[in-house]
Amino acid sequence: MIRVVADTDVLVAGFIGPSGSPADVLLEAHREGEFELVTSPRLIAELDGVLRRPVFANHADERRAAVFVDQLTASTLFVADIYDPPRVTIDRTGDFLAAIARTAGARYVISGDESLRSSHVKDLTVLSATEFVTALDRAEAMRV
Repeated sequence: MIRVVADTDVLVAGFIGPSGSPADVLLEAHREGEFELVTSPRLIAELDGVLRRPVFANHADERRAAVFVDQLTASTLFVADIYDPPRVTIDRTGDFLAAIARTAGARYVISGDESLRSSHVKDLTVLSATEFVTALDRAEAMRV
């Protein structure tokens, strides 16, 4: 099964965005078992912290955010946090995501960060949610 690391920005977009948005479709595809989502304690803690910010209060109450984080936690493959990952992108966040992906054997990192997506990381493909969902749709069409 394909393994994927999703950057926190993609998960937040899936939570607060409209139904049918690329990030929402990505999360739905994960729930349907089309790929395995990989995360780490640090990424889940970051997601939880972001969703607790007052700016997101209009999108959901704390309980809805907590349920989202709990459900995501229960349905993902966890790997240990990587401290001081090797430099492979232009910033340390990208290096961390790449290290998590490599540790789990993930082939893809999904991110809204243009600078990360423009990084050329050996053995990994970094895509936007839109690009990844489009690739999933093409793969599904080829199976039919």
